[in-house]
Amino acid sequence: MNEKNKKLIEIPIELYKRGDSIAKKHGYVSFTELARDSIRRRVEELEEELEGGVV
Repeated sequence: MNEKNKKLIEIPIELYKRGDSIAKKHGYVSFTELARDSIRRRVEELEEELEGGVV
């Protein structure tokens, strides 16, 4: 992915620390990988709710 296809976000440091610790324990290569996976899954859930008419 080149730089034009990325967006940086800010999160509280404590959330980062918690996520980084969990990521390592669950086999993610990095916190970034965990964040991408988590966001992707949540977006899919929300899209499914919208498609099903649940809001």
